[in-house]
Amino acid sequence: MRGTGESFAANIGGRVLGMAAAWLTLTISASDKPDPARVALVGACVAGCYALVGAVLTQFPPEPKL
Repeated sequence: MRGTGESFAANIGGRVLGMAAAWLTLTISASDKPDPARVALVGACVAGCYALVGAVLTQFPPEPKL
């Protein structure tokens, strides 16, 4: 059961969140003239936001019962 849950989380989370990050990066950095530096900066900001949200959300799961 644990392996199934881990596989589901890794595959769904990695694919859905990864594709959303790519879409967000390209959508936010879209302009008339392509600029690789802008895409890189927006990608770093999106990754930083993902890391910040993940760090904040790890404070809220319930403690396991012993």
